[in-house]
Amino acid sequence: MMPILERASHIPAEALQRCLGNLAPLPQATLDALQALRDESQGSEACAELLGHDPALAARALRLANSAFYGVPGRVTHLRDAVHLLGRRTLSSLLTVALLATQTQARAGSPLSTAAFWRHALGAAFAARGIAEALHMDAELAFVTGLLHDIGRLTLVAHFPGELRAAIRLAQDADQGITEVEEELLGTSHVRVGAMVALHWHFPPGVAQAIALHHAPVAAADGRASLSDVVHVADAVAHALDLNADPHERVPPLDAGAWERIALPPRVLLPVLRAAERGVAELSLALGIAPEPLAA
Repeated sequence: MMPILERASHIPAEALQRCLGNLAPLPQATLDALQALRDESQGSEACAELLGHDPALAARALRLANSAFYGVPGRVTHLRDAVHLLGRRTLSSLLTVALLATQTQARAGSPLSTAAFWRHALGAAFAARGIAEALHMDAELAFVTGLLHDIGRLTLVAHFPGELRAAIRLAQDADQGITEVEEELLGTSHVRVGAMVALHWHFPPGVAQAIALHHAPVAAADGRASLSDVVHVADAVAHALDLNADPHERVPPLDAGAWERIALPPRVLLPVLRAAERGVAELSLALGIAPEPLAA
């Protein structure tokens, strides 16, 4: 048998661009509603009206607002109230996740569990929000970026499952970081692909940049903690929580500079961990990504 390194081949750039161009389009009513939620000039009433044009999206929004995590189960009946309760950007991101999760179900034999992927993404999102709040940064932008930080892995597993499987196996066998192995084997990585996907879906450039840098964070222009720092630490937190009881779970090494710039004491960080666990447990039910049963 040939070694994994010899069997894997680089992914041609033009093939990757075709895959991004072929991402399943969303219905126009869905696109309009998501765009309104991301538009700061739009009021809650306008957002609610556009959400109402897509019954499936409206139902998801109300289901999220009535989840136990937000403390008012069964009491939110109007879309306007759902928008107020969740916040426009958070609601937009959660609805996007719900849509992407239904469109990117892993095929049999896939090297990636879709439910496990989104549970980790939620964990990173809640951790990023908590860290950003403690640092007086934009908490909702941190939540969005944490939610999407590994989105490139879904593109790779959907279009290049064999190549990604080889990278995952080699990273596990060699106890290496997956990003470095992807670059070596595939000629690209989930962080680069993720940034491309974020821009394709019209998320802000700052989100795409933080996705691209979340394994190699850099300081903000003023030397303080950056969005990439926040997501880098939040990703490590989500891995440390082991939200999917994965026997191959590996906490990525923390960048010393990012950790120093975050500089949160345990009394602040521990509640962030607890909130992330609770958020994943309760919102994963509302999003339909409950943990998969472990094999006997």
